[in-house]
Amino acid sequence: MPTIRVVLILALLALPLAPAAADEDTAAAVDRFAACAEVRIAEIEVFVTDRRGAPVHGLTVDDFKLFENGDRVEIRNFYVVGGEAGETGNGPLAGAAPTLLIIYVDNVNLHPLNRSRFFKDLKDFLYSGMGKDVRVMLVTNDRFHRARLSWAGQGSLSVRQGFTDDPTRISFALDELENLRGDRAYYDLERQDILREISRAEDRDPIARWRIINRVKTYSASIFNDVKFSVQALDDFVGSLTGLSGHKILLYVSDGFPMRAGEDVHYVLKEKYGSQSVGMMSYAYDISRQLEGLAEAANANGVTFYALDTSGMAGQSSTAAASASGVLSSMIDTVERKNAQNPLLFMAKQTGGRAMVDTTRTGQALDSVISDFGNYYSLGYRREPGTDGEPADIKVKLRGRGMKLRYRRGVREVTAERRMEGAIRACLLYGYRNNPMGLRLDLGDVEPSGDGNRLVNCTVSIPHHELTFIPVGQGSESLVRLFIAVEDDRGVLSPVREVSVAVVGPSDGTPDGGEHRYEMRLLMAGGRQTLVVGALDDVSCLTSFATLQCDVRDAP
Repeated sequence: MPTIRVVLILALLALPLAPAAADEDTAAAVDRFAACAEVRIAEIEVFVTDRRGAPVHGLTVDDFKLFENGDRVEIRNFYVVGGEAGETGNGPLAGAAPTLLIIYVDNVNLHPLNRSRFFKDLKDFLYSGMGKDVRVMLVTNDRFHRARLSWAGQGSLSVRQGFTDDPTRISFALDELENLRGDRAYYDLERQDILREISRAEDRDPIARWRIINRVKTYSASIFNDVKFSVQALDDFVGSLTGLSGHKILLYVSDGFPMRAGEDVHYVLKEKYGSQSVGMMSYAYDISRQLEGLAEAANANGVTFYALDTSGMAGQSSTAAASASGVLSSMIDTVERKNAQNPLLFMAKQTGGRAMVDTTRTGQALDSVISDFGNYYSLGYRREPGTDGEPADIKVKLRGRGMKLRYRRGVREVTAERRMEGAIRACLLYGYRNNPMGLRLDLGDVEPSGDGNRLVNCTVSIPHHELTFIPVGQGSESLVRLFIAVEDDRGVLSPVREVSVAVVGPSDGTPDGGEHRYEMRLLMAGGRQTLVVGALDDVSCLTSFATLQCDVRDAP
């Protein structure tokens, strides 16, 4: 049970103190393990269904062809999840990764009545169909709510319930949302009023035409700004999921939002005045570029979108009242609905998920979300060194006909450092817990630092049993990188510090029952602090996280 005693101060208060230089043994280990870190295997999950939507079993690696940026690549890892009895692959054990379900309720683009209908079905699902290996988090996007996610650049998000496997907690959090306002109704009223004005205006009245066109521009610009804000908030949130292990399912709940703000109203203007240029004005309010960035971020962070359009539960279009009030075009409902569904369809397709639109069977739709990750094929291929941060287009082809494929249309590697920093933030913000290594944190003595802060002694215990050792001389060795951060009782997070630790293993390289102890000194302010330590095995890329509540208020 070796212990490394270090004269190391990690400056976790953004003070002008830096980690001491690594010792010679650790520096040599970093060089030895550098080659291992260059091997990157990208995993593409492929969902294969027949014409009825049922999973297709029995496929082998020879049935698939995988392409990156148009070039065929070799499938090095292949394994099956949920296949028929006896099916195997050459990859890791199927079903080993946990499932993280994030329910993202976009109140900015949701009618309260549709939300209430959906919550009823969602509660039934949580108690009966969620599954024991699923952890759920509830997040809302609320226009005027400033939340704890301000570090991400947007203040409209609120974590209503961090990750939990207790459906009762999620149910209680849903109850608290019942009285929140939904902003979509406001725009519906404004839209209906504009449509009435268009229908009543004289075709040859230039003043009325000028007034209506300017009102439509103002209306479209207002929606466009709100949609951009919502997409940016979603993009920031997806970025905060970096580093979380397991299947990350984002169930996006809304009534949809326009790909082009005000496209349906511009369509009516074109029919009213017979001007193609008027109808083209909606292209100035197109959100496509922002959605492409969101899809790239989702694929880089392993997030799969399942978009649920709750407006299909209402039984009639939200524009029915306007259509009945004498509006010119009978197509307006179709234009408005397709425009609102297109972003949902796009995000689902790009990330390998589903867009559940025009449905009243939300319970069945929810079941399909979880069942997907019990039935898929995983194709792994090696990405060339130096491709971190570079997006790549993915295409999968399947031998045979009559089958449908869903998979990520792009990949972008995220550096190990970013993944670890993201996971540490998730531990603090979302209650994320994942400790397969069995890390243990023990708090030692607290000493005054001489500047009003505290030097806190802490030991990180790293068990051998989950580490990967490689032969070194007559023995074996593993390299573990520790990532350390502290959050104070005001929610202020320190910079994330990194330390490399060389772990000496048994002579035969087989993990034993021992553990490695690493001692460090942390500079902290007085008060309640939450310490988070993440460990990354540089060979297997296994990650593990541990947290410790520290109270240094009574320190001398």
